[in-house]
Amino acid sequence: MKTEIVVVGAGPAGSICAGILSQLGHEVILLDRAEFPRDKGCGDGVSPMGIQIIDELGLLPEFEQLQFTPIGSCRLTYDFSFSVDFRGKFNYLGYIAPRKQFDEFLFNYAIRSGARYICADVNNLIKTDDRIHGVEIYHNQQAETIEAKFVVIANGSNSTLARSLNEKRPLPIAYALRAYIENLTTDPHCVEMFYDKRIPRGYAWLFPVNDHIANIGIGALIEHNRSTSINVKAIFNDFVKLCIARSPIPEAVTVGPVKGGMLNLGFQKDYKRVFDGALIAGDAGRLVSPLFGSGITSAMLSGRYAAETIHDVVNRSATSFDDLFQYEVRLRKALQREHRFAKIIRDILLFRPTQKIIFKSTYLAKFSIELAKRIHPDIVDIEIDPVKLHVSPKS
Repeated sequence: MKTEIVVVGAGPAGSICAGILSQLGHEVILLDRAEFPRDKGCGDGVSPMGIQIIDELGLLPEFEQLQFTPIGSCRLTYDFSFSVDFRGKFNYLGYIAPRKQFDEFLFNYAIRSGARYICADVNNLIKTDDRIHGVEIYHNQQAETIEAKFVVIANGSNSTLARSLNEKRPLPIAYALRAYIENLTTDPHCVEMFYDKRIPRGYAWLFPVNDHIANIGIGALIEHNRSTSINVKAIFNDFVKLCIARSPIPEAVTVGPVKGGMLNLGFQKDYKRVFDGALIAGDAGRLVSPLFGSGITSAMLSGRYAAETIHDVVNRSATSFDDLFQYEVRLRKALQREHRFAKIIRDILLFRPTQKIIFKSTYLAKFSIELAKRIHPDIVDIEIDPVKLHVSPKS
């Protein structure tokens, strides 16, 4: 089988990349091991930058018809005792969009645009010398090959293809678990994040999906030394029980299975995303924010950059590594500085003595949020509300 471009993975990065390339007139095969719609463990947050990409692709009216929950404010809570509230400019910080519906929305965009979808396992890359020119797949109970001029690898944090192109699995990484809870009381249109001594090197979250379902989860950094590793599942179960106990509705129950997975955090200095004939995008490219572990927006952005770079290279009849490297240049300009400072903020928030100082000082809380405004694209539109910003004991 032959095509012009193969995109491996139909998540936000892969679907946007396949959709853009197809609309620009390229022949694209989109591969994924799952049939859609399919669920995926995630906090489900789509930032203002992500919504801007959706709007620029002409998809905003369709997105709005899905009636995802808009988010207007955020609450950071320390040891279930002190909290800091802040809101977005015009009461807008993005949306909570469950991945089962959101990914299907982007997947449908790719198919509508002309991409050909094949449900298959992708086993290996086809390489001649140093050039990548296709993939080996397992489809309909038989092995096949797909020859292509370009390959985009966008099949997630656990991508064996991306790992095979880099010498070792880089760190840092985090592990996250998520569940949907029905009849759990939440603050409408407010995302809540909890920093607690029972959650070392991480935080928990409680996000409203709609008026009766919440996305509840926990994420934590995983260290090199296994002897210092933490039991994320046990901490997650304790957090769920605590949230249910605090809810005035005793009938709160888990809806569906608990989903989890590894997160490849931030820009790794020597991690390669550009190869002769191939690009790595999304979580497979280590583009997850080190601050909150959010990856949807950067995945969408990388999918767009990958598509635009390949289209430009084809138009100029240029296929060298240097031409494709413009993809990496654009990624670094858009994300590297933000990820560097996000890591600094994360380390400050996860350091217990610093947590107590920040959360119990209104001045430092304001300063920290103002700093985050300047360097993190997911919260670039935040405006401090002097009425809602508070530090006060909670019952």
